[in-house]
Amino acid sequence: MRMKTSTKRKDVVALHHSKTVKRLGNVSEFKLPHTLPCKSRFYRSIMPLGLYDDAHDVLSAWRRHKFTHVISLTPQEEIKRKVCGSLLKQIKQALPSAAVIRLPIEKNMVLMRRTAFIKSFGRLLHRVFDELATCRRPHKVVVHCSAGVGRTGFFFAGLLMHLGYNLLDSVALVERNLGKRVAEYKLDVLDTYFDWYLETHPDREDTWPTTSKKKKKTVSKKTM
Repeated sequence: MRMKTSTKRKDVVALHHSKTVKRLGNVSEFKLPHTLPCKSRFYRSIMPLGLYDDAHDVLSAWRRHKFTHVISLTPQEEIKRKVCGSLLKQIKQALPSAAVIRLPIEKNMVLMRRTAFIKSFGRLLHRVFDELATCRRPHKVVVHCSAGVGRTGFFFAGLLMHLGYNLLDSVALVERNLGKRVAEYKLDVLDTYFDWYLETHPDREDTWPTTSKKKKKTVSKKTM
């Protein structure tokens, strides 16, 4: 019974993601607020040659966009199950000069070792923030998981915190871009990350547009 329930839930999630991908397209820009000091442009995308890339034309779209950086959130084992051949090799063939940054995020975040993940996620975001978000030379950055929705939205929520937004406002901006609510279990992980971020960046709390600590505690549990 438990296996049937789990399979049914996966089918429902896949259906919702398919609808979102159809609405957003395979590749779409993630609109950051104009008030942010960020010249780079960020995009979400489905995984090339994966389940949602029916026409196998995502890499061609990446080539047309001339992306300078690729951030891959899909674990290697998942890539092996869903992609024939080496995805990294095919990305490098399509975008020879692009930098590929990997941060594997398990599809089911509940099963992750949260403390270790939060630290590695924070290190990556710190690198992205320093190299891409505050640089003088604008870059074009594409972020992908499988459908370019759930884990990709999670990544952008974390990035927005580094750019000066609190948890509530970060989640709201992600939902506005994707037109989809963030799942409760992802909010729990983001909540943990937000606590860790405040502990490691105590000087940032006073720079948020709203009172971050109070706002963080009032985030409603929504259902991405």
